Amino acid sequence: MKKYAIVIVLVLLISKGYAQIVANDTLKFATHKKEISTFFKIIDTAGLNKIFSGQPVTILAPDNKALENSPIPDSLFKPANKALLVSLLHNHVIPGAFTAKDISALIHKGKGLIEFIALSGKKYTAGIDANRNIALVDGSGAKHIIKVFDLHYGSAIIFIISSVISTKE
Repeated sequence: MKKYAIVIVLVLLISKGYAQIVANDTLKFATHKKEISTFFKIIDTAGLNKIFSGQPVTILAPDNKALENSPIPDSLFKPANKALLVSLLHNHVIPGAFTAKDISALIHKGKGLIEFIALSGKKYTAGIDANRNIALVDGSGAKHIIKVFDLHYGSAIIFIISSVISTKE
């Protein structure tokens, strides 16, 4: 009987800890959601909302300011250009859910650099820059700084980045 009581107490403690982690993740996401609201509108326009409930992914979401300053033409949002819009969004999605801790460990294991491949096929090299930020450099040499880490939303882990990843190489 004592063993059952101990097991029940352990299960309750573990489930309470899990609930607290989920609550903390939800609060952290809610705090930053406004910062990436434009990116969410673009995902909605492209019809890619299912990305948050499918296979685990890591999303590199440009903040609203980065999207405002990007050279994305308004014509990209027209129905005739949906394939181009989806291609642009796929530059921002990496298969697999990686946390900042995972990426840091891979960078250190890779002797300072690690390569990721986005859904679009675009390759990124991740490393730690001089300001101790995790930075992604794409094939064109553009540098994208990760500003906010580990926002959990559905099956995705979202990082807020400083710039839009273009389709040009």
